[in-house]
Amino acid sequence: MTDFNRQDLHAWLSWMESLHPNEIDMGLARIRQVADSLELCSLPCKVVSVAGTNGKGSFVKALSSLLIEEGRRVACYTSPHINFYNERIAIDGEFVSDEQICLAFDAIDKARLDISLTYFEFGTLAALYLFKQAELDVCILEVGLGGRLDAVNIVDADISVITSIGVDHEAWLGSDRKQIALEKAGILRQNRPFISVEADLPETASSYADELQCASYLLGSELAVEAQGQAAILNYQAQTGSASLFLAESSLPLPSLLAALQCYHLLASDSQKKILSDAQVASVLSRCRLSGRYEQISYSGCEFIFDVAHNPQAASLLADKIKQREERLPVCLFTAMSDKDIAGIVAPLSETCANWICTELLDVPRCLSAVELEQCLLKLDVETQLEPSPMQALHVAMSQALKKKTKVLVLGSFFIVAEIKKLMAEYPNGLNGNHQ
Repeated sequence: MTDFNRQDLHAWLSWMESLHPNEIDMGLARIRQVADSLELCSLPCKVVSVAGTNGKGSFVKALSSLLIEEGRRVACYTSPHINFYNERIAIDGEFVSDEQICLAFDAIDKARLDISLTYFEFGTLAALYLFKQAELDVCILEVGLGGRLDAVNIVDADISVITSIGVDHEAWLGSDRKQIALEKAGILRQNRPFISVEADLPETASSYADELQCASYLLGSELAVEAQGQAAILNYQAQTGSASLFLAESSLPLPSLLAALQCYHLLASDSQKKILSDAQVASVLSRCRLSGRYEQISYSGCEFIFDVAHNPQAASLLADKIKQREERLPVCLFTAMSDKDIAGIVAPLSETCANWICTELLDVPRCLSAVELEQCLLKLDVETQLEPSPMQALHVAMSQALKKKTKVLVLGSFFIVAEIKKLMAEYPNGLNGNHQ
């Protein structure tokens, strides 16, 4: 039994971080054993699982928004969180309470006996425990890492989605896109639909889908995106055949919105609700916003763009969006984890960001030091400034942006977005000299 206040969510999370010797331990044997004891491997609702290097959270947001608008009960499990843990578990668009999570954690702890679980595995089981009791129509599960060996893959998906495939997390997934694609395709199930909006889907994934006799909906074949400035046309497959949807604008990545649109129509055949009209769908998708995805915030007279982009693929998408929307080049407040492709992140943004302010997060073990990050950027011939303190970095970035009449781009990881937002919350009226 755990020795702390079991009604305190922060106490639970601190304890969970020390439960297993490794932060990541790929494999399903341990988690499946606990899940089987609580009958969590099968949910009494439709299940959509989504994997991908980028765009998963945007897909979840878009699909859940459509389903909720239609009137269905929907649960979402996503990761990581930015502001607080409850963001990972939502039912009908509302984050579950501390009390609910603590009760779920307690049930998982009692069921696991002496089985060691990682932080992510423990949280996944807790989410499934809550979803099992919620009388849902649809459950959307976001893969944390890879697919085949990820904790959410203990549940069979009725529809499997791959948003994108980039080279990331090589230590666990491999450095070859073909291998990574096959790992992500591990969420597919026999004779069940498969959606992918990856522009260059490796044959390993499509061939695996064929082996499983999945009905496949692939970008460049059944699906297409036609960008028209900030507007776009999404081409998908409706029950009546090929169809198109016009979007006047969107904040989230178009491929993710397209995947959500296709998945919504696949789920429509199971619904007793009246399907949304094209106008309603377009309105929902255009209004979708997600924390840390080209999120725009005003703070103390300065304009900010928050983006969790932390790999080359995400950085390229971000650079394109900035070029379309921003008249002046942003100042970039930047940090990154030690296992990331720094050059690959910086390259597409090098003409988009006027100055890179390097900082660091001392309480995140994987984070590069500001000095290490600065050395990486100096080799890439971009204007760089070293500010190890996030508060000082924020102060300097704001000063430069206000002087140049541009915006501050906060970039590089969920951690830096969370840290800067935390500082803004602590000093809602501005830093006022507290940057020292």
